[in-house]
Amino acid sequence: MVTVGKKILSEQVIGQIKNYILENKLGPGDRLPTEQEFSELFGVSRTSIREATKALSFLGIIHSAPRQGLTLAKVDMNKAMEYLSFHFALSHYSKEQILETRFGLESGTLSESMKNISKDAALFQKLNHICDEILAAKTEEDFVRWDAAFHQSLLEASGIEPLIAFNEVLQIFFTRLCEDVSQSRWQEVKALYGKIIRALREKNLATAELLLRKQLDYYVGGKKSGGSQEKTEV
Repeated sequence: MVTVGKKILSEQVIGQIKNYILENKLGPGDRLPTEQEFSELFGVSRTSIREATKALSFLGIIHSAPRQGLTLAKVDMNKAMEYLSFHFALSHYSKEQILETRFGLESGTLSESMKNISKDAALFQKLNHICDEILAAKTEEDFVRWDAAFHQSLLEASGIEPLIAFNEVLQIFFTRLCEDVSQSRWQEVKALYGKIIRALREKNLATAELLLRKQLDYYVGGKKSGGSQEKTEV
């Protein structure tokens, strides 16, 4: 029998259930042990098991239904993102942290986006249309809206679904950051969007990454890349 200590019992039970799911390679729809069976397996009360399963149910990890018992749920990304959004809303991240998170997210998917853009003309056309709208933007509201569309579409071009979903959480805070950028600065940065996607279409990943770095740096009023930025003027 696996024993669980008393310290932060509910969290430990949640961890044990997660480990059980992973170790047994369970998938959505697979049946889990009953509360009684979990209680015997972990050496804790059924009340502790019930508290843990309720928490996991709230997170959308397991599903509980009368006469069906506990089953592993299909991950609901919308529910997961809603939970993460609330967590982010309670946190006080600096502009620099938000910037680095966005850059890490997007630069890490650029190679996949580049492959797909080079193969699918529709992806390039979609991004190019957004770039045209950014160039035509006359108000802050229009610029922020099309900026969000650009970054979302750039990630969508990668086809990496979990990161695309996470971007929806990050976008809430990045939009606020964009709203702090003066009109003179976003007028300066407009041309970089088109340069990024053209570099990807031409399979020039290094240039695309440098341009993305330069474009994102405008949001904190700095040019962190220094002299290397001059090389991105393509």
